[in-house]
Amino acid sequence: MKTVEKGPAGTYSRPAYARRGFVTFGAIALLLIFFVGEVSLQKLMVLHTWSLQTLQSSYCSCQFDTDEVSSSSSFNQQNRTYLSPPRIILTKPTVHEAFENKVTFIRNISSQTPAGKRFRTSIDENKNVHQFGLTTVRNVCMRPDGAIVMVGVTEAEIRRNISQVPALDQEWRSSYNCSTSDGCVGFETADHLPPNVTMVPGTTVHILPYLGNVFHHFADRIWPHIAGFQYPLNETSAHPVNHFIVHRFSTWMDQARHNMDRNTLMYQIRILGRQAPKADFLLVDGLKPTDLVCYESLVLACATCDRISNKLGFNITSPALLAYRHAALNYFRVREPAVPLPPHPLRVTFYGRRDTKRRRIVNSQEVVDHLRKWTNPPLDVVFVDDLMASGKYNQSLPEVVSLFSQTDIFITPHGANTWTSLFMPKHAAVIEIYGPCGPSTWLGTIVQAVGLKHSTKTNPYDKIIASPLAGNTTECEGALRTPDFTIDIAKLDNAIHKLALPMFGSRDRIPRHWLYDWTSHGEYQEHEQQQARVPHVCLVSLSCEADILFHELVWS
Repeated sequence: MKTVEKGPAGTYSRPAYARRGFVTFGAIALLLIFFVGEVSLQKLMVLHTWSLQTLQSSYCSCQFDTDEVSSSSSFNQQNRTYLSPPRIILTKPTVHEAFENKVTFIRNISSQTPAGKRFRTSIDENKNVHQFGLTTVRNVCMRPDGAIVMVGVTEAEIRRNISQVPALDQEWRSSYNCSTSDGCVGFETADHLPPNVTMVPGTTVHILPYLGNVFHHFADRIWPHIAGFQYPLNETSAHPVNHFIVHRFSTWMDQARHNMDRNTLMYQIRILGRQAPKADFLLVDGLKPTDLVCYESLVLACATCDRISNKLGFNITSPALLAYRHAALNYFRVREPAVPLPPHPLRVTFYGRRDTKRRRIVNSQEVVDHLRKWTNPPLDVVFVDDLMASGKYNQSLPEVVSLFSQTDIFITPHGANTWTSLFMPKHAAVIEIYGPCGPSTWLGTIVQAVGLKHSTKTNPYDKIIASPLAGNTTECEGALRTPDFTIDIAKLDNAIHKLALPMFGSRDRIPRHWLYDWTSHGEYQEHEQQQARVPHVCLVSLSCEADILFHELVWS
């Protein structure tokens, strides 16, 4: 049938009809595409349906470790999880994929059973753990919103137990809000419990994420549990761990898709789970607000139990930190990092904090341009601020592990970001910059564990690198309101040159870059052959014995 064009007489044309039909068809097609895409996305949000096989990338044939593989497994030399430059991995499991097959809906963990009249809450009397603040409560219930319910005890009994242990008292007040006259979160008798409650057997670790800062989440909420896996704490606390329960888990998982802080804190929790490879993560989704879930043994969440201080002693803190470091490197398939030997340049990561509100480096671009002009030794400089501004780096944990495992010298103002030094090569260096005011460093435990050269204003051979006469560095209004400042280039150069002094004997690779003749170095293969002929390089020109003596004289 043939149509005619619409004219003054009211007729229709084939072209006009065809155009209208095409627009209608296109609109319907777009709606169908949107609907199918939305349904697919919702299906992907079911945690147990993700597959690690979706991670294949054209950049590399990365194989990510699973929990069935021992955390001490060796790195596959044929697989690389990073490219350089920039020194950031391009393929990684998403947070959702990281939790694949590790999530259990709490309604499916066991059949509902009577709690029994003998069900009574008690606090573990392990004084060793109490002094640290990591506390276990037996036979305790919890509502879906995270409210603790004590069963068969009075508030007065609990308060007497808590007040006897300062660490537990602080934890209780800060984490579970039992400091007001309104009473604690809840007290019931066994008779008043529902006829059937969900009973979770074994030991469950409760985590309340810190949502404002990923360092504080690690140092305040993750670190106490890391230490809990370390001898002798693991011998006297509730172990093995069978379950983790994260407050508002689904919410943080959903936000992790577009919020890097949430992304990193969930990765931190997932790496913690590597310490208990058979444990799962419980979800309370689908429960009514009045429903109760009761736990045989619940390790309470910590707020500020320790913040990676040395209260526990380096014999506990160092192995615990190294265990977490190894778990993160192993999970993202990053080989044990090492400072490269010449003719590879020293890899410098510089962070000017331009994305923050205080302690920013005013002349950060000037500093980067200056560092890139170094020739003896040459410096391969990554400017974190530029990477972040361009969207090439978002400070997610996989990116952090990759970048800092390939960082030999980290130059940064004091701040939470310095926790990333945990993933640096052993015997690498951190130049932590201060103005004339500000908080003192908290990096001592990480420096000790990883064996880092750590340059701050507290070191006797170093001076304040930020110039007090430039920028607004004299306007100090307290540690939390430290202003921006300007780096004194000459003092920064001096701090870098100080790294040529040996601190770790023949294991200290950084000084070798000052001994190398950068004016006549050959190709990498020729250098490798030379290294094979000379297995050990002394740090001074006299002899290895003189090298050791020099080390002892300088650093004793």
